[in-house]
Amino acid sequence: MAQKLRTMKMNTSLERFFALKIYSVSELNFIIKKTIEDEDKLLNVIVKGEISDCKYHEPSGHLYFTLKDESSRIRCVLFRRNNLLKLKPETGMKVIVQGSIQVYQQRSEVQLVVSEIQPEGLGVQYLMFLQIKEKLQKEGLFDESRKKKLPEFPNCIGVVTSPQGAVFHDIIKVTKRRFPKIDIILYPAHVQGEYAEDELCKGIEVFNRIKGIDIIIIARGGGSNEELLVFNSERLARTIASSRIPIISAVGHETDYTIADFVADVRAPTPSAAAELAVPDKEKFMQEIDMIEKRIIKAWKTKINFEMKRLENILSCKYFKMPSKIYEEKIQNLDDLYSRLVLSAKRYIEEKNNRLDSKIDMLNALSPSRIIERGYTIVTKNGKIIRSVDEIEINDFLILKFKDGFASVRVENTNKENTNKEKEKEDERERK
Repeated sequence: MAQKLRTMKMNTSLERFFALKIYSVSELNFIIKKTIEDEDKLLNVIVKGEISDCKYHEPSGHLYFTLKDESSRIRCVLFRRNNLLKLKPETGMKVIVQGSIQVYQQRSEVQLVVSEIQPEGLGVQYLMFLQIKEKLQKEGLFDESRKKKLPEFPNCIGVVTSPQGAVFHDIIKVTKRRFPKIDIILYPAHVQGEYAEDELCKGIEVFNRIKGIDIIIIARGGGSNEELLVFNSERLARTIASSRIPIISAVGHETDYTIADFVADVRAPTPSAAAELAVPDKEKFMQEIDMIEKRIIKAWKTKINFEMKRLENILSCKYFKMPSKIYEEKIQNLDDLYSRLVLSAKRYIEEKNNRLDSKIDMLNALSPSRIIERGYTIVTKNGKIIRSVDEIEINDFLILKFKDGFASVRVENTNKENTNKEKEKEDERERK
């Protein structure tokens, strides 16, 4: 009995086992990947830890490392495009990273794909930078679709920066070199310190109230992360985003990235580069105008030469030299056409006359007059032609028409000749 119960339990377990869906390894890894990557909390995480097993992939420039603490570790990958600060992580370095949890499906390996990395020493400032950046990015302030296009030929540029230092002078120098007639207006503002945020925001607002400002450049030279801190301000970022005038952000050096750079319509690596982006190169346009002018002149010369050749051909034509020849040739053509028309008309008329004569001959051959001429007469009674003796009676007056006149007669007797059919009928009656 016990053995039977054990057999029944085993069969039940086997049924349950085979009732489950059987996955391939790839299918199972895909489910794991999708389950983890669909979790909203894992799409954007900030983690701190120590780097170990740091390896650079030389051809691509990507970085693979492990981030660990006292009791755990996770594999990480930093793609070259995300290393905005050009940081070179090393084993043993303590860092703060931001990224998303993903699964490398081929090995079913959970990893952190890093989008931002900073040394842990930056601490609170960097965390604030990441939080503001994430918040504004979710609101769509970094979207390319909302950014305004720079005008191709601005008349006036507003610059918000410090009047001290080389920044403003570099912008003027580049602008005047590229397009001297463009006006530049400076709004003096601190670019670091406690007054910087208010003055930078106010400068943008003031330029937006002035008519005729085509582009705003907000700029400062290079500096430490602490000196660039004001350009990571949420208030300044929102002021830039609300500007009706396109704004170029030119903060620090090429390797420096700030919130202002992300939200501005255009980012320039340096203040001088901002001037180059804002101002067209006069020399370049003059060269293009010269090329267009040369093409126009060449096209007109070609057209004039073509028309001159046409005129020469016309002037050398015999008809132009002796216009009467045109008339004479036309007269000859007209005479020839007339002669051909007359000849054709004659032939046509002759053909029709011949056909008419043929028809007349046919009609004459069938005419009663011709029959009368051969010795026959036409008998009429009250104007009606008599075709049979049955149509007349004794004492009827008949008119006989001869070829040369008429005669009136009175019927005294009628005698009807039997036709073959009538004779056959009489013979038949006699036989009966």
